Amino acid sequence: MLVLLMIALHLSIITLKKIKKENLYYVLLNEHQKNNYKHLSKNETNDLLKGTWYRSWVYAETVGFIEGPLTSKFVNVNDFGVRSNNGKQVSYNDLNNAIWFFGGSSTFGYGIEDEYTIPAQLEKLSNEKVINFGMGFYYSFQENHLLKSYLKTHRPKSVIFLDGHNESCKIYVYQEEMKQLFYKTQTTYDWELSEIFEPLLFYVNKINKKNRVDHNPWEKQTKKCEKNNQEFSLSSIVEDNLKERDLICKNYKIKCVTFLQPFPRMHAPHQDKERLSDAASENMKKLYQEISPIFLKYSANTLENIFKNKNKHYYVDASHYSKEGNEIIAKNIFKIIDN
Repeated sequence: MLVLLMIALHLSIITLKKIKKENLYYVLLNEHQKNNYKHLSKNETNDLLKGTWYRSWVYAETVGFIEGPLTSKFVNVNDFGVRSNNGKQVSYNDLNNAIWFFGGSSTFGYGIEDEYTIPAQLEKLSNEKVINFGMGFYYSFQENHLLKSYLKTHRPKSVIFLDGHNESCKIYVYQEEMKQLFYKTQTTYDWELSEIFEPLLFYVNKINKKNRVDHNPWEKQTKKCEKNNQEFSLSSIVEDNLKERDLICKNYKIKCVTFLQPFPRMHAPHQDKERLSDAASENMKKLYQEISPIFLKYSANTLENIFKNKNKHYYVDASHYSKEGNEIIAKNIFKIIDN
């Protein structure tokens, strides 16, 4: 009886995996989103979205995690988390004397092919090697420490940061899971009958999990930060991070340029209210209003007035730019760094 039950559970898991594979990509896109992928077939769109939104990460010291490796038609990431600009994997030998480009998922290029990310577009414009160090969910603290880890062994020609959407009090992603894992490593194994159902429960929870695609993460980011039973502002955290960035760049004698990215509906037209609700848009506006004075204080460049056509839609989802949006951002970054 127990064997039959286990067989039934595993068959259920296989079925659930098939449902997930066939239904979480193209068929869930609305018309605004599908318009971004007219140049691709449905299967190609599925492959692209799987390679960006439904991908894995790898544990990394201090920064928490980096993007996991992947080789595919549209998304190629090497074994230390750097995305390709042209389908060819980046090696450590490519790092010296290149432009290093740090940021979050907008820099990585979620929902976009390798050749259309912002760093890839900048590489074409500048005729310089550009390294895409964009990592999903990264904010200024993580970018600073990722930069420091590479400066121990390599030297860039210059460094670019694209920040804004992800600025927060601390690293949130997978921290609860890491706490649970740390706890489990200190306990002895104690089998329980309920563990028979663990495979099924695990996969059902994984399919229904919300924290990988939170439709309004900016609500949490606009709240007060807490540490050691004290409250303080997000702007003070951002200031500490940008101050640290200045020191890193000065100590290593490298040219660093920070850009505050355009926010949807504030600086770039976003027509899709299904993906970006009014509440989420308002939270993003509050976030920008809090952090922008600090970025300006530390000589960041804003990209507020670069989208001239106010009737277009420049996003593939709630906050990630389309390939046309990326091209506009890359051109304006190039104008500034080329002067």
